[in-house]
Amino acid sequence: MKIILTTFAAFLLLISTHDIAFSAWEDISPDGTENVIYFGIDFYNDNLGMAVGQDMATKEGIMSMTTDGGASWQVLSVGGNTHLRGVGFVGDSNIVVGGYDGPPGTVTKIIVSTNGGVDWSITETATVKGINEVEAAGDSVVYTIGYGTTPGFSAGIMKSTNGGVDWSIISTGGGIYMKCMDFVDEDTGFIGATNFQIGYFFRTTDGGANWVQSNFVKSITGMHFFDAQNGIIISDKVYRTSDAGDNWNEIASIDSDISRLEFYDENVGFAAGKSGKVIRTNDGGNSWEAEEINTDKNIEYISITGDYVYLSGRGGMVFRQKIEAVEQKEPVISSSLELDKINFSTVVLNETASFDFVITNDGTSDLTIERFDEIDPDNAFALKTDVSLPYVINPDSSLELSASFSPAVTGKTYAGTLTIISNAKNKPSFDILVTGIGGEPSAVELGNADNGNYISISCNPNPVISRSVVRIDLKSENVQHIKLYLIDNTGRIISEIAMGTISPGISSYNFDSALYPAGMYFLVSEIFGKSVILPVIIEK
Repeated sequence: MKIILTTFAAFLLLISTHDIAFSAWEDISPDGTENVIYFGIDFYNDNLGMAVGQDMATKEGIMSMTTDGGASWQVLSVGGNTHLRGVGFVGDSNIVVGGYDGPPGTVTKIIVSTNGGVDWSITETATVKGINEVEAAGDSVVYTIGYGTTPGFSAGIMKSTNGGVDWSIISTGGGIYMKCMDFVDEDTGFIGATNFQIGYFFRTTDGGANWVQSNFVKSITGMHFFDAQNGIIISDKVYRTSDAGDNWNEIASIDSDISRLEFYDENVGFAAGKSGKVIRTNDGGNSWEAEEINTDKNIEYISITGDYVYLSGRGGMVFRQKIEAVEQKEPVISSSLELDKINFSTVVLNETASFDFVITNDGTSDLTIERFDEIDPDNAFALKTDVSLPYVINPDSSLELSASFSPAVTGKTYAGTLTIISNAKNKPSFDILVTGIGGEPSAVELGNADNGNYISISCNPNPVISRSVVRIDLKSENVQHIKLYLIDNTGRIISEIAMGTISPGISSYNFDSALYPAGMYFLVSEIFGKSVILPVIIEK
């Protein structure tokens, strides 16, 4: 085993911001048990729980059960010089209590209920002497740890695969005091121990059939594993492993009075010990802060079930604290656009198309629109609103926006990104993808249709595949002279369509494109001493 005395930044990967709150510690101690030391506590759910220990006045073992979350307790006593040290709920009906009779290391006592605490049976064995902790590792598998009878490896480990009814002894080795354990599944578990001089760490991946041992400088008094690789222990300091205990990294120093450890998730954890000391971490064990709790009694055990943390200890003490989720107050942006895209399709040259849409604040706090950014090398797109920026959108409210497209080149495909910059939690840079095509104008005009000379020239269809009709609408008091011809993109005249006079009204001319290759052309009309040009595309 290696201990690396450095805090690595890699371990910060487990840390995230927690939107949770912690209630005040609530004293739910059973009445009339002031002389009891509750060495173990476990809850099956928010209501059903049990604390076990010994009455130091009568020396009887004590089992206190609640079915209403600690509002009331049924206190059961087990006669004789009985120390009850651990309890675990196994499945939905079995409860296992472990301890010993007489001085530590004398006779092991296991008390089991298979009907939720209505009836109990007691088993005693002198082979493994003493149980310090009970750990349910599945719906029917449960382990115990404690003392043994002779010096050796892995003292006092027992296992049951039927909810505590029958037991097998995994090891009877002695000379080692097993302090804590944690199983992440039925087969993979870890144990911390001591011989009161050095510490021991054990690991199994086959349900206890084989164990890997490594030594620690000091006793291991508390542990929690998040999975088969990542775990935290309390020894002389707080250590973390990411390789199942092959290597350990020192991450924090804590008071030597702190010995017990449990985690709510990979970030939030609790440790406790003598004189009512409770500390909490919100960053995976890297830093700790003291909790305020109204007791100065020694805390012997920590258990977490659901959203409650439970403490038990001397003076008949049982406390709990609720961990509550806090609603995140964050602005969240969304739009009425499908896939946050706008396709303007084809827009006639030099005209402007608009597309109206709304953005909505789906969050629980104000959304502030700071500005609009445009990634648009052709300056063809724009994003507009009637309000001044920055602008605040309240939760469940919306803002109307309008995107526009003004092409300047015929036949060109345009693409750009319109970005809404805001304080949105989900998308602070909200991108809207915009596309469009510059289309050919279907007609060009010259003059004023309501007053004076006016001419409109159109070509339909345009683009031209084989034949098209050129339509001229002339408004004038007199007959006009006109020249109508087709030029290519070099300006060369390739066809004369009409030459001569034209009367007011509508005139039509057939245009056959069969003789010309595909490409861009221009219809030119000379009239009123000016030229009117209509782009025409010929396709094959």
